[in-house]
Amino acid sequence: MVTFFSFRASRLSAVLLVMLYLASISLPIVLAVDENISTEKGVYVVGDVIKFSGSGLNPDTEYTLEILHDGFVIYSKTFNSTSGGSLPTELCWDSSSGDPGTYLVRLLDSNGSVVAESTFGLVEINESEFLPHDSITIVGGGAGANGTVNILIIGDSGTIFNASVTADENGEFNTTIRLPFNITTGNYSIEIQVMGVTGVSSVVFPIFVNATASSMINVTSTELRDVIALISGLNATIRQSLLAKLQNALKKLEQAKWHLSHNRTHVAKNMLNAAGNILHALLNEINAQSGKHLDNETANSMTSSVQGIISKLEVTKSNLNGASEKHGKAAKGESTNSKNPKWGHGGHESHGKMKGRNKWDHVLGGTHGKKRRNKH
Repeated sequence: MVTFFSFRASRLSAVLLVMLYLASISLPIVLAVDENISTEKGVYVVGDVIKFSGSGLNPDTEYTLEILHDGFVIYSKTFNSTSGGSLPTELCWDSSSGDPGTYLVRLLDSNGSVVAESTFGLVEINESEFLPHDSITIVGGGAGANGTVNILIIGDSGTIFNASVTADENGEFNTTIRLPFNITTGNYSIEIQVMGVTGVSSVVFPIFVNATASSMINVTSTELRDVIALISGLNATIRQSLLAKLQNALKKLEQAKWHLSHNRTHVAKNMLNAAGNILHALLNEINAQSGKHLDNETANSMTSSVQGIISKLEVTKSNLNGASEKHGKAAKGESTNSKNPKWGHGGHESHGKMKGRNKWDHVLGGTHGKKRRNKH
């Protein structure tokens, strides 16, 4: 009679014999490798050529690469994999036609099934040359959902400004930072560090800031004209008195710029002093009429705007004291920023921060950058 134990021993012996047989015939072992596709970096500057790499593909097999933005296919390329199961080295995409944001890369087999995918981002800023107190708008993608994006501005003496913003659920971001009015003329770099799904990737934008005294006067004159335009629309009996003072201050600024162009720095400074005295007189009038011919809210907004202009005049005069006017001829590539400028006023603005501002705030603060193309 065959017992249970003898049956089990016989079965174990049979299994061992099969295993020894399989080992003796040296069958080739095939390891399954999943297809994958990726880009060299996580983020790029709009206009960069994006190169792709991949592995684990079936050799000499037809595939299709697709690039999607906002859910739409914007680029498609059919190709054959190499004999080693990789992407051809010439496979790339020129992003000059792209918008800043997050992009999805998909690899499809010959049946149209997605076998691999990855993401990357394109980043863009609005300009490459700026004046003091200009706004720098940064738009891009490539971050993880609600990921962190660090923004650094770097000068000769190191990092002079840094801030962080949070991307949206698609990894996209849109923020505006404002240069300080007392920044010095020279070359700077804006570095955008994006926290992506697989780590940190960054892009760098070189910029030039023209911060001569003439440039400062131009910026201040523009703000003064904005205040003039706003007061021109006021329905107040003292409007003409306010406008007369503002127009006179603007005239002094224009005279200061003219004297600078003729190397009359001392006379230019006198004109700036005269403009400041006129604006102080304007503040006294606004204060005296607050709650009378001017409602308190309007008076406070006007006061804040005029005080901001007076502060800019003081910085411009300091510029004249510290160095001779270069008449806007500072050469790009010859940086003159010898110390870290202060970034206390202006800061950065992100999504939604313009909500609740009144009609005077654009004179003091930055404008909210909308997601748009900024082709140079």
